[in-house]
Amino acid sequence: MTNLTFLDCGVWQGDGKSIAARRPFAVAHGQTLALCEYAGTQPMQPWPLGDAADLEAIHRLLGILAGPMRFDVTIRDVRRLDAPLSDALYIFLPEMHLPLVPRLPDVDPKIVPDPNQATCACHGPVIKRLLYGAPEAKNQYRVVAAPISRNPNDWFYWLAEMHRAVADDLIKFLDRLAKVPAPDKLRLVQLGGLVEVWPGYRCAVQSLGWAAYVEPTVVADLGPEKLLAEWSDKTVTTKHRDAVERALVWTRKGAVLLHASEQPSLERAGEFVAELRSDDVTRTPPMAFLALREQKARLVAANVKAPEGHAARALSRAVVKTAELGASLYVTSGAGEPFVSSFPLQKLWNVLHGSEMQESNRLSL
Repeated sequence: MTNLTFLDCGVWQGDGKSIAARRPFAVAHGQTLALCEYAGTQPMQPWPLGDAADLEAIHRLLGILAGPMRFDVTIRDVRRLDAPLSDALYIFLPEMHLPLVPRLPDVDPKIVPDPNQATCACHGPVIKRLLYGAPEAKNQYRVVAAPISRNPNDWFYWLAEMHRAVADDLIKFLDRLAKVPAPDKLRLVQLGGLVEVWPGYRCAVQSLGWAAYVEPTVVADLGPEKLLAEWSDKTVTTKHRDAVERALVWTRKGAVLLHASEQPSLERAGEFVAELRSDDVTRTPPMAFLALREQKARLVAANVKAPEGHAARALSRAVVKTAELGASLYVTSGAGEPFVSSFPLQKLWNVLHGSEMQESNRLSL
């Protein structure tokens, strides 16, 4: 192989209101790879240049995913691969981190003081003025209508609900994918981080007095078998769980859901390598901030950001793995923005590993 095509599918996050919605995915057929977005502002436009047969298969699939009005898919970029893939039509979905939550015991709402009566600095006069205005002045704060509870359990469930938009879009995506003719030709690959369980939380109100500081306990890296065996009957029925269950159904149709405990990678010699993100770090638990939306204070999920140096580490690993298998495509996930590019393999190796290693590794390339 002379060129390496590197694809980071990014991550699905945001609701399009408080946080920009990102719904990247990729489709590959033959020697053609298309990076797409499951969103659009106009009818999907076919990609004009490339292998006609490959593009016809890709456009046919994307037309179904785009819906009746063809508004729900945008083709961002198309790359030609050095080596053709098998006859299958590959679909790559990135990380999503859909939270599943159990039913928690009730908590006394008085654990967080009423700002009308509190005298502490965290909930007393300052917060009271912010929420309700000065006693002698007319209230100027629309946040007075906010559905903000003094029960930490409510904050916990609202925090999980902030990921609802991603779950809704995944359900729609999979429902449309089920309508594709000849599903045996489809190969769905989800690149890890599909789901995580939040079995509880740490509420800092006990030490700091912050009503909004609720940090979930995150159980990640759950494969389908472990998820079904340990958590299917313990979590609340939500759109998140519905979306995850539909994804698990696809595993019986040949889909691959990557996760470190059971299958961290999918390798096809001479074709491609798909792996979990290369960073050996624990992801920071999802947090949120308050924002004024529709005249009410809402919890807004923070964006998932890749650790510093993520791209360089992933690219370095891509060179090694594709060289071992004679593949021309490396696929991963986790960057905030999706990214696809093609590199001369020998030049990239020299840049990442130093020109002094060129001769000792020439045979492996």
